[in-house]
Amino acid sequence: MSNIKSLPDRNPEDVLSLLQNAGNYVVSSDDLRASVLQKAREYQTDKKVERFFLQLGWGILVAAALLLPLADQLDAWMAKTTSPTSAEIEDAALRLSSERHLDVPSSTTEIYMKIREEQVERFRAIQE
Repeated sequence: MSNIKSLPDRNPEDVLSLLQNAGNYVVSSDDLRASVLQKAREYQTDKKVERFFLQLGWGILVAAALLLPLADQLDAWMAKTTSPTSAEIEDAALRLSSERHLDVPSSTTEIYMKIREEQVERFRAIQE
């Protein structure tokens, strides 16, 4: 068994003497302060980087939460304000020409008049 008695069995003066003598055995290295400071700087830098990315993530999340409803409104507005392309107008005029047996210029004029009426209705709806 060990020669060392448990602390409660020892005399308090002996324990104090052991602690005071143990202080002579504990010696710090010469670069302890420099290495501790370096580790503290590294830790602080790591925390700053971590905090930056955390704030960036939250910022992106908040921006997305605020902008997604606006994107839906923009899509709805664009659907109301877009006009057909010239190819779509030409196709519609050709279909109308074959359905009603009209010449192409007359059917194109009718298509343009119909598109204009739809645009007026859409713009009135937007203004309301």
